[in-house]
Amino acid sequence: MDKATLGSGSKTNIFYIILRDYGEVYAADTLSRLARLCPAFLSNRGFSIGIGDVTPGQGLINAKNLLLDDGYRKCDGYIQDLEEGKLRTQPGCTEEETLEAMILKELSVIRDHTGKACLRELDKSNSPLNMAICGSKGSFINISQMISCVGQQAISGKRVPNGFEDRALPHFEKHSKDPAARGFVENSFYSGLTPTEFFFHTMAGREGLVDTAVKTAETGYMQRRLVKSLEDLCSHYDLTVRTSTNDIVQFIYGGDGLDPVHMEGKDQPMDFRRVLDHIRANTHSEVQQEPSLSGPQLIQFVEEVLNEERFQDCTEDFKADLRKFTETVAEKITRLRQKYKGSDKRKGKVLVLNQLERITNSQMDKFLYCCKDKRMRSQIEPGTAVGAIAAQSIGEPGTQMTLKTFHFAGVASMNITQGVPRIKEIINAAKAISTPIITAQLEVDNDPEYGRMVKGRIEKTCLGEVTEYFEEVFLPDDCFILIKLDMARISLHKLEVNAGSIKESICVSKLKVKAQHVKIQSEAVITVHPQESPKSSMYYILQFLKKELPKVMIKVRLF
Repeated sequence: MDKATLGSGSKTNIFYIILRDYGEVYAADTLSRLARLCPAFLSNRGFSIGIGDVTPGQGLINAKNLLLDDGYRKCDGYIQDLEEGKLRTQPGCTEEETLEAMILKELSVIRDHTGKACLRELDKSNSPLNMAICGSKGSFINISQMISCVGQQAISGKRVPNGFEDRALPHFEKHSKDPAARGFVENSFYSGLTPTEFFFHTMAGREGLVDTAVKTAETGYMQRRLVKSLEDLCSHYDLTVRTSTNDIVQFIYGGDGLDPVHMEGKDQPMDFRRVLDHIRANTHSEVQQEPSLSGPQLIQFVEEVLNEERFQDCTEDFKADLRKFTETVAEKITRLRQKYKGSDKRKGKVLVLNQLERITNSQMDKFLYCCKDKRMRSQIEPGTAVGAIAAQSIGEPGTQMTLKTFHFAGVASMNITQGVPRIKEIINAAKAISTPIITAQLEVDNDPEYGRMVKGRIEKTCLGEVTEYFEEVFLPDDCFILIKLDMARISLHKLEVNAGSIKESICVSKLKVKAQHVKIQSEAVITVHPQESPKSSMYYILQFLKKELPKVMIKVRLF
């Protein structure tokens, strides 16, 4: 027995089943008996944890060193590729972002593999392992951190950022991208952390503490607002959900009028297979003399019972579910008996065949009545404060969510808002959400070139992104900004722009540059001449243009 059978949060745990099937008194009695039994057992058997439980063997140390050497070698290779300009960028990422994603992935692999090697080495009587498996305290990650490797310290879902001047701590070289310089802890808690590793570890721990403190206030206030706005919602005798002023919010609570507390299955008020197995096990001796039903007989019997008067108040959906389940049972009976029938016609074999998946009339009658009874009991009680329950059902998981916005490793511009900030946006009905994402199905979904073309059409592109350089040119009788377009980049990203469309974009921008001041010298060169002004000198106008021109949004032909 472990947390899966005894713990909360699951509809298959033993106390929930006792409460649902036998009532509150039996459930409370079972709890108190187990509470007395467990301390008595532990006081006799004993359970302790010591330093020996987290001491790694020589084999584990060697395996860890091999994994670390291999991982560090790969990371050094990635860093060298970046310095030599050979690193292949991932879609939508800069070279720096690509490197971060690849190193983070490699370091995560090291931690995972050392953790698995650690678990393989442990004996099944190991105390921390037993605690993690049964769910009393800790997890497999905690065990691997104690014994093999603490791993990468994450701050806002990324590696430790550079502080000071281009480094995280003064103990490392400037611009260093090594795993150790950016928060990777190769030691375990058993072997002990170095001063720099300890400092990075405290940074990650501090973030967790601040996160928890801030999150509590955020979720508490959010839950209070939800409860105050929903507290008057109540289920009525006509199955509707109404407010205190008798306005109808739902015609039937939840669309089916069922209380989620009494749901046995995920989407069903009961687990038909479990109920049938339970009845067959309890009535086995009582039905020895009754004949066994074949598949077609079973379907016919169920149809007759469902048409009786006692089943008239059941919904058609419920009856359809029962019929569907009965058909699967009947199909199994028919299939089994056909499979083992063979050519042997002896009477003894026929008797044995009839015992395969044996179901009788009285068992099926009890099953149908039990299902009907459970279905009736699972209906929502009139007068239930369903609004407050709904508010608490959103608020309680909110306390366990993370507060920060985490980032997709390796996919730039895919930062998503999740957890508490996202729920706040939904509840506040925020018009401008922080990370809007639209998923669009392409007409041609197997051609990457077509995808790049569509991306180029809809993505905001500034002039600075498609330009090799902006240069100030001073002549004896003139001065202007020379714009050299990067035609290779425009072609690569499938941007449907040219010198003419870029000239138009500059003219309609907020820079107030007139068309006669923008001249196309060639398909890749545009010159922008400053407009004379009595308020400012030409030099300052030129500097202003050089600063603002890269920010001009260039228009792409959409259709």
